[in-house]
Amino acid sequence: ISDNDQCFRKKNAQEAQKLQKNFKDITRNTPCNVGDQACIGKDFAQCAQKDKWSIIPCGNNLVCVVLPLVQKRDTIDDQNSRIQDSLKAAEGC
Repeated sequence: ISDNDQCFRKKNAQEAQKLQKNFKDITRNTPCNVGDQACIGKDFAQCAQKDKWSIIPCGNNLVCVVLPLVQKRDTIDDQNSRIQDSLKAAEGC
């Protein structure tokens, strides 16, 4: 593994830790924007409409956590942007 790979992995890990910490303050009543994603408690949540979280319970013995990517540089913001772009591109389908 090159030094460059180690650097982006470290940055991804730091961003994952930051997101996980931020999620601790989010509740089902926290304002959100459509497309936002978070862990609320042990469950996955996605903002389905302005300021309304859709909670998706995790299965038995599973919890929602933030994990860093290890193969490339990325953030959840990049992921959300790509998902939204794909959804917009497929609006006529």
